[in-house]
Amino acid sequence: MDSPVEKTTLQFIQWSDLYTTEKPFQIFIDLPPSAGDARRTNVVFEQREVILQDMRGSESSFSLDRHGFIARHHARIPGLESPTTSFIETVYLPAVIELLKREVEGADRVVIFDWRVSRSAHARAEDESVDLKDLSDRLAPARSVHVDQAPLAAFRIVSRELPQEAEELLRGRFRIINVWRPLQHAVEDWPLAVCDGSTVDDNDLLETDIVRRDFREHVGANMFALHRERYRWYYLSRQQPDEVLIFKQFDTESGVKARFCPHSSFKWSRAHKGALPRESVEVRALVFTDA
Repeated sequence: MDSPVEKTTLQFIQWSDLYTTEKPFQIFIDLPPSAGDARRTNVVFEQREVILQDMRGSESSFSLDRHGFIARHHARIPGLESPTTSFIETVYLPAVIELLKREVEGADRVVIFDWRVSRSAHARAEDESVDLKDLSDRLAPARSVHVDQAPLAAFRIVSRELPQEAEELLRGRFRIINVWRPLQHAVEDWPLAVCDGSTVDDNDLLETDIVRRDFREHVGANMFALHRERYRWYYLSRQQPDEVLIFKQFDTESGVKARFCPHSSFKWSRAHKGALPRESVEVRALVFTDA
């Protein structure tokens, strides 16, 4: 039987006094020859040991507003084992919308704005240039503790995706929520670790500019976490293809304990020798509550 406690290392952003004068940044496109600064990033990460608690058997103890994440059963969908872009967009995404409306309190409207398939055996490094227009291009699992969207970037997504409705929709509560699941088999290779958002303060996270596609049109921003001993970490051991992790990236409701959920993949010490590579799909959704 697996131990409910896992000791591992996670990758956190390392504080630099440089950030008092310039913002952290990462560039995922080729720099033009005319670029005066050839740096692709000013971010340095550090490895720190953490303790993760297995939530297996106590899934009902967690809530989105108290912890920032939940684990739920979601029936396997035939065809999702090796999905095409068309299958994801026409079959799986509608199923995710229904799931979120059922599991997330106040989910009056759900709009999916992004999805990605990742595979742990993929050779690309995290800082390598990627073509994010090609949704079928499998990405390596993220191995640094982060939140997908910084606050201003979250509002920009609403304006970009729903320009005619943004003003009205933003009068009510607005959240960004991710849905993550394995595709083919139980996850042993690079499972997902999620942090109890109630143990994280705003100043524990460093907003970082993320440059993709075009400097003028697409500068996003995520948040990397500084290491803190007070964080509480969890994972779902041997997560199955009929189990989903639902976790929060942003929330306009300031009164809840967890407004976001830092997360990262990690190397699991109890993986069987020869464990199959992790292949997973992650969906990102805008969730609106009527004003």
